[in-house]
Amino acid sequence: MTDDNPKTFSSRISAQADPAASAHSQAEAEAAGRLLDAIADIVAARDGEGRIVYVNAAFRRAFGGHAEYWRGRRLNFAPRRTIAGGQGRRRVDIEVETVAGWACFEWEETPLPGGGSIGVGRDVSARRANEAALRHAREAAEISARTRETLFATITHELRTPAIGVLGMADLLRGTELSPEQNAYVTAISDSGRHLLTLVDDVLDAAKLEAGAFTLEPVDADLADLLRSVVELVSPRARSKGLETVVYLDPRAPKTIRADAARLRQILLNLAGNAVKFTTQGAVAVIVDCLEQNGEEAELVMRVRDTGPGVPEAERQRIFEAFAQTDGARASGVEGTGLGLAIVKRLVAAMGGEVGLTAPAAGGSEFWVRLNMPVVEPAPMDETKRLDGARVLVVANQPLSAEMTARQLSAFGAHAEMCAGWAEMESALAKDADRVALIDASIAHSEAPHARAALVLAAPDQRSDLQTFLSAGYAGWIIKPFRPDALVAHTLRAWRGECLADAQREDETPDQAAATQAVTAGVRVLLVEDNPVNRVLAQSVLKRAQADVLTAETGPGAVEVAASARRLDLILMDMRLPGFDGLEATRRIRELRGAAGQTPILALTANCSEEDRRACLEAGMNDFLSKPLDADALSSALARWTRPAKPGHAPGV
Repeated sequence: MTDDNPKTFSSRISAQADPAASAHSQAEAEAAGRLLDAIADIVAARDGEGRIVYVNAAFRRAFGGHAEYWRGRRLNFAPRRTIAGGQGRRRVDIEVETVAGWACFEWEETPLPGGGSIGVGRDVSARRANEAALRHAREAAEISARTRETLFATITHELRTPAIGVLGMADLLRGTELSPEQNAYVTAISDSGRHLLTLVDDVLDAAKLEAGAFTLEPVDADLADLLRSVVELVSPRARSKGLETVVYLDPRAPKTIRADAARLRQILLNLAGNAVKFTTQGAVAVIVDCLEQNGEEAELVMRVRDTGPGVPEAERQRIFEAFAQTDGARASGVEGTGLGLAIVKRLVAAMGGEVGLTAPAAGGSEFWVRLNMPVVEPAPMDETKRLDGARVLVVANQPLSAEMTARQLSAFGAHAEMCAGWAEMESALAKDADRVALIDASIAHSEAPHARAALVLAAPDQRSDLQTFLSAGYAGWIIKPFRPDALVAHTLRAWRGECLADAQREDETPDQAAATQAVTAGVRVLLVEDNPVNRVLAQSVLKRAQADVLTAETGPGAVEVAASARRLDLILMDMRLPGFDGLEATRRIRELRGAAGQTPILALTANCSEEDRRACLEAGMNDFLSKPLDADALSSALARWTRPAKPGHAPGV
């Protein structure tokens, strides 16, 4: 540029915006100059050789000097980073010293027709400072969250470990010869230990929720498996009180949903556990209905109904508050923190759902949870027609259990009716004997009724009577609490007149324990556990299964034994170990050559969150066992993950 007059430059700016501007008057050019002076952004124009020919008022305020001072000088902005570019334009971040101090500008340089360029800079110092502050705050929050998670995990481990040891040793003691008085003492120890464990879990869960130290971790979850796990966990406690547990699963519900399975399980366990706690006779039902689904999302209502005393209407609103207990609960002497339902409410809200309480007409309570869940795999086609044409009588003296069983069969297409006793069943069969009768073992007679087929609904402790029922003409049995798919499958086979023996092996026949022991006898197991009480407990259970047990108490020790042992069939790995933890020990074992690196590894953990499960799987573990260690669960895991020892195998490393 040879003409350094700012007015002439303003004319050129106007010309760039509109080619017809070259004919504008000098007054219009001066107006353009005043416009550039009025804007808050700094503006600088340079000629083809990079010398300044014009700066606006904002530029002069930022860097000082007058227009003549800057004319002919060069800009020495060193960009911090390039933001964008293309078609001759260049947009960069620059950090320069102004009259007021260092500042950050977004600087955009645009070529002008005929040579030279115009640069416009916007002061983004405050925005960049806010962004940096937000970034630092986010990083600090993440560090704080990780610290809280570590703290809660440590507290959970330290509080649960002694309680788990008490429970485990009480279970071992119960397996010895005890007098009735001693057995009563052991039962009191076990009950108190479980109550303590529940209190610890409730308090820690409430603290995590209050501190925001939890996040939802959605995974693909099989709905039927989730329900089964809930019922299996509450059934032993229910049976000890003489209660039945029953499941209803709407066949229209999706097979697999996307949800935080651990939290959803916790919600149902809290509700079902409460129902068992406050119900003295009758049954507890876990019910899942699918109200609506569109292929991508399903609206599910999960209910837990009981035959307990119910909750007075005046107390239903506050029952979900922390530490709230009903007058009936206090009067009955049932112990608890009053945190379980408050935790349920917080978890359901985090999932975007609703929770509430109703009073069924037949009495008791019904807690419900309504959730919209993403569908991963819908229910199989025509699932509601599997039992089309089948006619069934459900014979049971527990109304809620009979109702849910009949409803489950009807949902799959059967024509199901309920009978309250043997006489009522005989009367119904006299009118139509071409029906399958499902008869509760407590009602079943020593001779099967004259029906198309008769199945016995038996509790686990009635397995010893099953062969007697078969000899009496019954076609088979279904072990309670039964899975919906097992109920439907056995009923369908009975209706078709098919053999039930093979199918019922999955229900654990009376000699299953002996069969399991035959499979696990002689297997070599490495037990990695630093807590002496837990180690004694696990060793006792393993020796009962006739396993050959090796032990290690540290992470490095586990790797050393795994590398040097002639053969290992299974490794039980505690998560918290001296030296390095179970995850690192697993990773190092997986790096070993040969069979040692392929040995199945099961985590022993008091924390079975989805995050823990994911970390275990990523480290190379195969499965999980929760503490307190359950003898049946450990025996099942041994049978599932090990192979029989070779004949002539001698113990030893």
